[in-house]
Amino acid sequence: MVRKILLTLVLIGLLPSAGIAQSEVIRRGGNAIAFPARTTDGNFDGTWYYASRDHRMGLFIRTVDGEAQLQMIYRSNRFPESFDTDWNGRAEYLVAGRPCGFEFKMVKSDENAIHGEWRWITTWSGREREIFANAEIHRTGDGRQLVIRFPDKTRTLREESGDERVIDSPESWSFRKISRRIVRVEELPF
Repeated sequence: MVRKILLTLVLIGLLPSAGIAQSEVIRRGGNAIAFPARTTDGNFDGTWYYASRDHRMGLFIRTVDGEAQLQMIYRSNRFPESFDTDWNGRAEYLVAGRPCGFEFKMVKSDENAIHGEWRWITTWSGREREIFANAEIHRTGDGRQLVIRFPDKTRTLREESGDERVIDSPESWSFRKISRRIVRVEELPF
């Protein structure tokens, strides 16, 4: 019985185990996010894919002169919102005829981690939503999984009246590598 309890604690990350990479857990209030352990297996170059009930994303990552460059494809499943960034991580697009902007700026990178800043501004019906986060990308598992961590993500909602609400919302997304090459957008499983 004691062995089962100890094994359960190891599996859910509450008790460390020798030889098993441990997740990092960030706690905010009553919430906790566990980020999968990093690996040095694999590399970033290629095409990565993420899907949820709300949206789908494709990441194209390439290394030029030792620095990572990233291009992103975003498709919403809930709203008429989609964009494709350039290789500088920037996109300008319209939602309901109103200008919106997205930028995923690379700050620094090496073969095992990419650090950047994520800024996304959307306007509609007299409202504005701004999402800002420092982002860290690393591989996990066998090197064919990728995690984007947003440990300090904030969502600021501004009303036409001038009211503003800031929501602290740390988050992470897990991507799967679908190709070592940069595929055409038409090849993504959208």
